[in-house]
Amino acid sequence: MTVSQLNTLGMMTRMILIAPLLFFVYLVVIAISVVSFAAAAADDNNNNGNSEEVRVPVIDLGPWLLEKTKNKTNHFHLLTEEQRNIVQQIQKACKDVGFFQITGVIDSDDDQELFQRTWNASREFFDLSTNEKLLHQTTDGTKYPYGYERTEILTKGKMMDNKNDDEVASVVSSQQQLADLKETFAVGPPDENGSGMPSRQWIDSSSSNISIKDFQSSLEAYYRRMEDLALIVLEIFSLALDESPTFFENKMDHHMSALRLVHYYPLLEQQQQQHPSTSTMQKNKSSTRLIRAGAHTDYGALTILATQKEGLEVLLRDNTNTSSDDKNESDDNEIKQRWFPVPLVPGSLIVNLGDLMQRWTNDEWVSTMHRVVMPSTEAHERRYSMAYFVNINGDTPIEPLKCCRGGGGGGGGGGSGVDDDDSTSKYKVITAGEHLMAKHLASMGIADGKDEDIESAINGEL
Repeated sequence: MTVSQLNTLGMMTRMILIAPLLFFVYLVVIAISVVSFAAAAADDNNNNGNSEEVRVPVIDLGPWLLEKTKNKTNHFHLLTEEQRNIVQQIQKACKDVGFFQITGVIDSDDDQELFQRTWNASREFFDLSTNEKLLHQTTDGTKYPYGYERTEILTKGKMMDNKNDDEVASVVSSQQQLADLKETFAVGPPDENGSGMPSRQWIDSSSSNISIKDFQSSLEAYYRRMEDLALIVLEIFSLALDESPTFFENKMDHHMSALRLVHYYPLLEQQQQQHPSTSTMQKNKSSTRLIRAGAHTDYGALTILATQKEGLEVLLRDNTNTSSDDKNESDDNEIKQRWFPVPLVPGSLIVNLGDLMQRWTNDEWVSTMHRVVMPSTEAHERRYSMAYFVNINGDTPIEPLKCCRGGGGGGGGGGSGVDDDDSTSKYKVITAGEHLMAKHLASMGIADGKDEDIESAINGEL
């Protein structure tokens, strides 16, 4: 055999030996590509899912509280970088979403014990028989509802502001005649507060049929804790709105804030069939969710909410499938919105703006429509929440803040407001008390929130 033939034979032998190895490498490359593609697709899916959650930002107030204990200054330019970042995060959330979650505020053992005691008190009360709970219901519907209540229709409170808004009408039209599927117990400020609101209506623990322990003391302590937290949030608001750090202090010294325990009771099968529902497609499977509290906005300055289960949803602009042409759409009426779930973040409280704050900022900050839903598979389960509604002094006149007159942008922390001469307002000046009463009367179906109804309510004629 010639040398040339030997070389050819050797090359063929090497090819035969190498071929399986090359084939194996080829298979590995293909497998890696498939895995990478699947991982990318999974990431996309996760990002799409998570995009629903990040619409409601989570903001850690720990640095704010920590620095405040060290240094009493609260002027924006003298704050730490972390504190200024908190102000800016909250300012952005108030403009863009109207909702945010706060962490770092209930970390102490005392706070956690207080929350647990209040959750227990809530469950024990709502476990009472209906007849026992009705003994503590509000007797005068024209007054703010303290005590037990189960007939509120929240959508009506929103409709009074949006009689000509087709979008809002379409959201609530199927629900506005139905009472929300929940029951509540509420207390207002203590008598010594000087708010002028009705007295608190406590459970009579000496009654032979009521065995609730520490109900009053738990709610009183929780109310005071939320009162302190509200002042902290309002202090941050004042900086975000280019106001003095103490701007809200003299507007909260005889406030009308209310603490409301909420119980979304288990539904019977016939109730599920009669109640409005919304169907969604998730992972190509149809799921039905029952609407437990109709689409609405809150009435006051802000709300601090504690909840133990998911179910809260907010109505926001849908940017998930927006094309470049859609983004350039100038007609706001064409902007598509959809419901985004608010995730349950352990150790957090949910904060949202109310209609009064939107009015106060001349629509620079937003009071966002929200609702409570529950998967039909969980309709037999209970859902509890505790809402602290921050309602400022009733005699406070509500007119646009200086940062929000003429579209000033809603502050931003440390900036300068626009000149008063350029002032333009979308609303007439009313007091915070008139605003709150009009909303309440509309939600109870007593009035529709017109100016004459407000005046009649103030004069005690309704």
